Amino acid sequence: MLVTETQLVLEDGTFQAWSAPFSTDGGEAAADEDAAAAQPFLVFAIVGCQGSGKSTLANELFGLHFPVLDAARTGRQRTTEGIWIAGRQRDGAQPALVVLDVEGTDSRERGAAGRGFESRTTLFTLSVADVVVLNMWVHDVGRPRGANYGLLTTVFSETRRLGDGNRLNRRPRLVLALRDYDADEHNLSELSALLTDDILRLWREATDTAAERFHDFFELDFSAVPSKIFQPEAFRRACAALYEREVAACLARLGARPKTIRLEALSVVMEATWAQLDENLSAGRQADGPPIALMEDMAAYYYCERIRHAVQRDGQQRLHELRLLLVSSYEPPRDFGERLLEVYRSAAKEYRWRARHYKTAKAAETKRQELERWLCAPEGGQLSQLFREYVGLTFRYFAARFDDDFATVLGGTQDFERRAAAMRRTCLDAFDAAVAQPAAVATEEVLPGADRIVQSERKRLERQIAEAIDERQRHGEAMLPALQTYGDVATGPSRRRSKPAWWKVFLIRAAILYLNYLQAKAQGNSLQKARRRREKDLPIGPTF
Repeated sequence: MLVTETQLVLEDGTFQAWSAPFSTDGGEAAADEDAAAAQPFLVFAIVGCQGSGKSTLANELFGLHFPVLDAARTGRQRTTEGIWIAGRQRDGAQPALVVLDVEGTDSRERGAAGRGFESRTTLFTLSVADVVVLNMWVHDVGRPRGANYGLLTTVFSETRRLGDGNRLNRRPRLVLALRDYDADEHNLSELSALLTDDILRLWREATDTAAERFHDFFELDFSAVPSKIFQPEAFRRACAALYEREVAACLARLGARPKTIRLEALSVVMEATWAQLDENLSAGRQADGPPIALMEDMAAYYYCERIRHAVQRDGQQRLHELRLLLVSSYEPPRDFGERLLEVYRSAAKEYRWRARHYKTAKAAETKRQELERWLCAPEGGQLSQLFREYVGLTFRYFAARFDDDFATVLGGTQDFERRAAAMRRTCLDAFDAAVAQPAAVATEEVLPGADRIVQSERKRLERQIAEAIDERQRHGEAMLPALQTYGDVATGPSRRRSKPAWWKVFLIRAAILYLNYLQAKAQGNSLQKARRRREKDLPIGPTF
C-alpha cells in the first residue's frame, strides 16, 4: 500500500506532524492494531547534492513519487525543500518503510548561510535513519569537490555529536549509490577501495582521534547504479537489488537487536528530535538530539495514552449497555455484580495485553492507574456511578414493595406495631441481600466506596419506612376513638359504665378499613401508572 508523500519539515524549518497511515487506528480490533504497531519498520534517508538525482533514485527504489527536477522546464533549481516523508508497506513479510527525502546540499538558494540548516537535517537523519543512501555520480569519484566529500565531512562531524545515546539506530548503514555506473568502463571493487580510503581519511580529519573508529559508527556499503536514461532496465534491476540487499541486512540486524521504538510512536519521536535540535542550535548549544532513553519514554507515553483511550472507548460501550439495563428494569438485576466485575476485568486485561511491549516503562503504569481511576474512583468513577444507580434502583423497588404490603395494615389496632415491625425487618433484610451480592462480587479494589453508597441508601429507606409507619399510626388513632368499654350513667357515679353499642364499633372499624382501602388503591394506581409509563418509554425487547 502506497502512502502519499508529504512534507515533514518545511523550508523555514517548521515541523509538520505526521503519522504512519499504514498502521491501524486505535478504534479497530486490538489484535489488528497491535500487529500493525508491532510490525518491523525501517527508515531510509536519501541525501546528496542539489540536482544530483536523489529524489529520482528514491522514487525508483521505493515506488514513490517525490517531486523531481525538471531542468528543461524550470532550470536547475532546488526541488526538494526541507524534508519530505513517505511510507510504503510491502506485501508479505516485508517490513514497513519510512523514506526521508532530504533537501540537497550546496544549493544556490541557501548558499553559505544554509550551513546551519544542513547540519540540522544531517543530525536529524542520523538520529532516526537505519540506512542513509548517499547519491554520488561515478565520474566524480576521486574528485574531492565533486564527490559529495563536503557532505560526508558534515555527516561525520555531526555523528560525533550524537554518540550512542542519541540515535534510534546505533550503527546506521551508509550506502554510497554510484550513479551512471558502466561495467565496461568501471570496476566496482576498485572504486569501493578508493572511496573507502577517502572516507576513512575524512573520518580521521573530522574526529581527530584514533579512539573513535569509523566502523563503530557506520556499516559501509557500495552499490553500482547504471544510467536511468541510457540503461533503464539495468537501472531498475540495480535499484531492486539495492533495495533487497539493504532490507535483508537491516532485518538481520533487527532480529539480533529489535527496535525499542514502535512504528506508531515514530512521528512523536521525530518531532521531539527536530524540536531539540532546533532549540539547541538557536541557543548556540551543542546541537545534539534528545537521548534515546528520553525518546523511548516519549514513545511509551504516546502509545500507552492511545491504548488507554481505546480501552476507555470500549468500556464506555459496555457501561452504556449496563445503564440501559438499569433504566429499563423494574427490579434490580440479580447478576449485576458479575457484570460490573466483568467490565473491570475486561478493561484491565485489554490494557495489559496491548501495552505489554511497554510494561517496563513508567508511562505504562501511569496510564494504567489513570484507567483504573476512571473506572473505580469513589467519586466520579464509572463503576462507582453505575453502582450508585443500581443501589438507587434497589431503594425504589423495595420502597414500593413495602408500600404495597403495608397498604392493608390498619393503624391504631392492637397488633399494628408488631405487624409494622415485621414488615420493616423483612423489607430491610431484602434490601441488604440485594445490594450485598454486587458489593461482594465487585471487590473493594473495584468499588472502594460501595459500603458508603449502600449505607446512605439504606438510611434513606429506613427513614421512608419509619415515616410511613408513623403516618399510618397517627391516622389510625385519629379515626379510631378511644371507646370506653364501660360508661357512667348520668344519674350518679355509682352506676357502671355501659358497653357501647356493637354496631357503633363495627361502623367505625369499617370506615377505617374503607379509608385504608382507598389509600392503598390510590397508591397502587399510582405505581401502575408509573410502571406503564416506563414500559411505554422503554419497551421490553430490542430497540433498534
